[in-house]
Amino acid sequence: MKLSAKWPFRQDDPEWAKCEMWHRPTIIEILVSKNRLPESKASEWIRKFKGDKPDRPGKNNIENEGCLITSLAMILVLLGGKKFQNKTPEYLNKFAMKNLYYSRSGISLVPLYADILSEITDGAVQLAAKEEYPWSPKESKTTMSNSTIAKKYLCSAENIRKNYALMIKIGTYDDAVASHYLLIDPDKQDLTDNPKVLDPAMPLESKKTIWTLSDSYRQICKDPDIKKEILKEGVDETTIRGIWLFAKWENSSSESLLGPFFKS
Repeated sequence: MKLSAKWPFRQDDPEWAKCEMWHRPTIIEILVSKNRLPESKASEWIRKFKGDKPDRPGKNNIENEGCLITSLAMILVLLGGKKFQNKTPEYLNKFAMKNLYYSRSGISLVPLYADILSEITDGAVQLAAKEEYPWSPKESKTTMSNSTIAKKYLCSAENIRKNYALMIKIGTYDDAVASHYLLIDPDKQDLTDNPKVLDPAMPLESKKTIWTLSDSYRQICKDPDIKKEILKEGVDETTIRGIWLFAKWENSSSESLLGPFFKS
């Protein structure tokens, strides 16, 4: 898909960048009053951004923490058909809040809300397969070429691949620390550990026409807190921490979402 000012969807797009996802002071208040956590522990539970003020909305918004919701919005556009071609991360964020996939107060806060696509599309688009990789420095790391599903996706013919979208997680395994979600570029490409990607963290003003997995690692590591945690875990620019394969039903007579994927 051709890159443009709006594609791939970027977290820093002013149209939705400041859309709040959750409110840090309210979450801390709930954790202290309901979960009986000490305030010091509660404050560590959700990230504080420079310039946050107790008396105003914080920066826990799409621009800073919305890589997952932005990636899911891209999948909705790619697989959802004409009905969903104009849906944006702002639309998906509002839907998620309304339907309690997460809430401003953190009382509802699902770490991975992939089922949201199935709900929005009445099951026409849904999660078909997933794997997560809790790698440690003493073990072999997982890359695109040694993940069976990722390798299969990259090697599939275009007539098969058009019905699927592959989201990956990079960075740390712990979603609360320094993980990042993005999509493998749906355009056909060769099997590689440094594939082309559609990255929500790619700056809106970027002039690059090709963005790869290594670019994504370098981009998120511009944040010193994230870089610190990634270096602590020892991952490199080709390490992936999880994959989520989304699919749309090819037609009403299909027996399985994964059937065509594994037969190809």
